[in-house]
Amino acid sequence: MGSLKFGELLNKNMKNPSDISLSNSNIFGLDCDFDASNIVILPVPWDVTTSYRRGTSMGPESLKISSSQIEIYDEYLGNIWKAGIFCEKVAASWVAWNDRLSYVSKKIISGLEDGDDINSHAFHLKYVNAQSEEFFSEVLSRIERLFEHGKFVIGLGGDHSVSESFIKATSNKYKSFSILHLDAHLDMREDYEGFEGSHASVIFNCLQKNDELNLVQVGARAFSEEELEYATKHHDKVSLFTDRAIKSSLYRGRTWHDICLEITEQCKEKLYISFDIDVLMPSLCPDTGTPVPGGLSVEHIFYLIELLVRQGKTIVGADLVEISGNEHTINMIVASRVLYKLCGYMARSQGLI
Repeated sequence: MGSLKFGELLNKNMKNPSDISLSNSNIFGLDCDFDASNIVILPVPWDVTTSYRRGTSMGPESLKISSSQIEIYDEYLGNIWKAGIFCEKVAASWVAWNDRLSYVSKKIISGLEDGDDINSHAFHLKYVNAQSEEFFSEVLSRIERLFEHGKFVIGLGGDHSVSESFIKATSNKYKSFSILHLDAHLDMREDYEGFEGSHASVIFNCLQKNDELNLVQVGARAFSEEELEYATKHHDKVSLFTDRAIKSSLYRGRTWHDICLEITEQCKEKLYISFDIDVLMPSLCPDTGTPVPGGLSVEHIFYLIELLVRQGKTIVGADLVEISGNEHTINMIVASRVLYKLCGYMARSQGLI
């Protein structure tokens, strides 16, 4: 286990990663197998509880195709690929599981939108909730097996509900860490639309199940009054930096660097990054499930994470979720770069590059 150095890769007759990507290459056009990897990307094709535009379950497969077109050298991080990055195949059984439950959940959501009493869907909600819990338990088991192999793991969704398994696995391994939650939404609703594992409830569920979690939320600009009240009530473990607050500070003359310093002060030494692509401006993710006007640029987010790494924070886990669109869209071009940079920031913080 452990990554191979550049010379060792050439000695093993592996192709130069800067050459043209082959169609049978792994993610980012790399020629790294599981055994040689340090960082494993685990795709989770799931959008059972998506409440608006579906399609994020197909995001991981599209991203893998799009990712082969990015430049693999980074001005700050250098040759990120040298950390050893491998992406597992999208599990066919997980795709089938998602499709089976989505057939039921879409009927529930459609009925609720037509005015049905939620109790009239109790039987099917119970089925979806039970099956979803079983699915997330299987994802959790897979993550923990990767940990046993000494891998660092990055989740690739899928809607935001998949993050709970990755955060839970990280909680089991590291007792004290912060979640840097980059998202246009707070995701603090309780069993939204009757779905206990809803994408809109993922942060609520994580906070309810682990009193030790510390959450630093950046970029929220679409949330309910109840969510804001919940976050405010739990101010001892939730720090909010809403899009409005950030923009107001910028418009009054504060620098992004100063705001980032304020954000990083709330983060513990160990850090889990949950990156919902809709934290970005809609022009950068027009096909995501629930885009919201406003948002941050990719450069804003990269600057923040780079500052955290420069400060010596250790990234112990991460996920990228709510990506959607075919492989030729701006969504996938942006998401590919974000995922590659997440790998790089994790690798640098862990001393892999």
